[in-house]
Amino acid sequence: MFSATTYLILIVVFALIALIIKDRKANGKRQKRLSRVVVDRGEKLNNNKLENLIEAPGPRPLPIIGSLHILGKHDFPYKSFSELATYYNSQVIKITLGRLPCVIINGLDNIKEVLFTKNYDFDSRPNFVRYNRLFGGDKGNSFAFSDWTELQKSRREMLRNHTFPRAFTYRYHELNVMIASEVENLLAHLDRPVDPMKVAVKPLVLNTCANIFTGYLCGQTFDWSDNCFRQMVKNFDMIFWEVNEGYAADFIPMLLPFHRNNIKKIVQATHDIRKFVVDHIVADKKQNWIPKNTDESELGGIVDQEQGCYLDNLIEHIQTNASPEMTWDNALYALEDIIGGHAAIGNFLVKIFGYLVTHQHIQKQAQKDIDSLNINENTVGLEYKKSLPYIEGIILEAIRLIASPIVPHVANKDSSVAGYRIEKDTFILLNNYQLSMSNELWKNPEIFDPTRFITSENKILKPDFFLPFGGGRRSCMGYKLVFYVSFSVLASLLKNFTILPAENQVYKVPIGKLALPEVTFNFRFERR
Repeated sequence: MFSATTYLILIVVFALIALIIKDRKANGKRQKRLSRVVVDRGEKLNNNKLENLIEAPGPRPLPIIGSLHILGKHDFPYKSFSELATYYNSQVIKITLGRLPCVIINGLDNIKEVLFTKNYDFDSRPNFVRYNRLFGGDKGNSFAFSDWTELQKSRREMLRNHTFPRAFTYRYHELNVMIASEVENLLAHLDRPVDPMKVAVKPLVLNTCANIFTGYLCGQTFDWSDNCFRQMVKNFDMIFWEVNEGYAADFIPMLLPFHRNNIKKIVQATHDIRKFVVDHIVADKKQNWIPKNTDESELGGIVDQEQGCYLDNLIEHIQTNASPEMTWDNALYALEDIIGGHAAIGNFLVKIFGYLVTHQHIQKQAQKDIDSLNINENTVGLEYKKSLPYIEGIILEAIRLIASPIVPHVANKDSSVAGYRIEKDTFILLNNYQLSMSNELWKNPEIFDPTRFITSENKILKPDFFLPFGGGRRSCMGYKLVFYVSFSVLASLLKNFTILPAENQVYKVPIGKLALPEVTFNFRFERR
């Protein structure tokens, strides 16, 4: 008798054989239709001034897997992008992953063409089943993974005032106060660790960032001893790890059954997050909602729109039936999506610690700069940001070295890049790793050096080829919060502590993604 595993393997083998036969037949039919397609498409391209364009060069795909095997050569698939550009002597490479048509875009000018010049042609997102499951089966519920729609535009505009608070405004002040309060709590926990010789700092930093986000965006913070809060933080971190992982099953859906248990676990985590958000964050505000246009004399004074948090704005939009229409489900997904951004910052900060612990001279320089300001408080607020360019340089340098990929774009129409034809529904993979690690753009790019972002006048300078958060209308909505929170947490921690290595701990910071495993680097934090 065969085991269940053996039967499954046999089924997969037979399915692969069937798909290979089907794939070869389909290729034959595509070749027969080629002349007709060229004529039909030629007429369309003429109308769009895209005639006479050629296809980008690239490897011939294998049945079923396409060219996935090429990306598997390195620990970080994007390293293969530059190799392909060199091999084919082209900055634009056509490649098939699984059965999905993709184009790799190398070079600053070409990447800018996608992000800025022709952003309206390339503003859609991939339709990965695994990611869709995180958002109720509909990628439209996500900020990062949805196509561009009026609802998406409205949600971004509503969020913009909160994630891009202008200096000296009420929201900026609220964010600064919230960060200071939560960082004080973090410093207190670092003063009394369970094991001072081996501090697992990631959960502490995640709790800090989570409370900053829920406090600033929703007006609600939680005690770290609250088990429900801690589970929410853990669930968000689990999901953040998942979306940073790349699986062959994303391009070959027939492999998804092998990930069934993992997907089930992640989906359950999203359900648990929803319950926490509804019960502990939304319920009271929704129940006590008062229309913004109600006369203040009748209420004894209300908070104006500038002072309302993001959750207040969401509730107001739905309760007043504002346009475009947004359901409670849409609103809750938007809220959860942006709250979940705390996991990105928490993981990123731990990676910065990983760099600093092996570069003590950089820590000392940062501490010297902080000490020179004679700050009386324990924490370093956002008001000191311009006075501490070296801290911002550390943050920028960590972002550069980590080289987290830009979320793939998808062509929503026939278009072109660098004179090469790009057909509708083609995946667009942007090689920002090349921009971050090129010897032509950076001196000694493999070295951690914050001064590369600091001018001789001690000012921050971000070169135009540094595009870690994408650009155009699909740029990351949270990148300002990344800088604000990271700056204050990092500067406050270095003001009070020196980060030292834990015994027998190896510090090799993974590149190519922001996420770290649940159990990761330990450190020692020595009081200054």
